[in-house]
Amino acid sequence: MKRRTRIDYAPEQKAIIRDRYKQGDSLHDIARMFDRYHSSIMPTIHQTGGYRPPCPKAAQNQGQQDHNGYISAHQTSTGIAC
Repeated sequence: MKRRTRIDYAPEQKAIIRDRYKQGDSLHDIARMFDRYHSSIMPTIHQTGGYRPPCPKAAQNQGQQDHNGYISAHQTSTGIAC
């Protein structure tokens, strides 16, 4: 049996995995979406217990403005990932 290459899921894919798991889909069903076995999905689920991890501190402050009254570029780029 040929070994499959390791897959690094993008943040959007991880969000889909967690949402589907939270809805009650089985690991086998979720893995089938990505043409993988359930064992490749398990680490993504078990790292956070199936819950979406909290946003970084900078993303939580996305709506706050700096001392000049403008939102900094760093805050807006980090806020997109959540």
